[in-house]
Amino acid sequence: MILDCAKGGRMRDDDRCVAIGSLADITAMEAQPWADWAGASSTFDLLRQAAERTPEAPALLYAESAESFATLLTWRFSELAGQVRQAAQLLRSVGVTRGSPVALLCPHMPSAQIALWGAQLAG
Repeated sequence: MILDCAKGGRMRDDDRCVAIGSLADITAMEAQPWADWAGASSTFDLLRQAAERTPEAPALLYAESAESFATLLTWRFSELAGQVRQAAQLLRSVGVTRGSPVALLCPHMPSAQIALWGAQLAG
């Protein structure tokens, strides 16, 4: 689902749109604490909230080839949140804690995003 909030906005957790019409709007938004306008404490918290609201909705679409978008790999919010939790548990099992540096060297693909969010959740 693509939400454009009447051609220029983003969805907040409380289902209200916040108009983004200019760079000044973005600058004002970024001057506030992220949790105040995002309605979440982290990227994973946003993902978790979406998985609770709409677990079967598509969360991530990935085209294996730039030449054809006919076949898209799809992760539902519940699947994506579960895989991010698994990645975080794996990282914790090898000693990652809050403040631990984590380096990722991987191609730009869904597993890289899952690992990135897993690292954020782990620490």
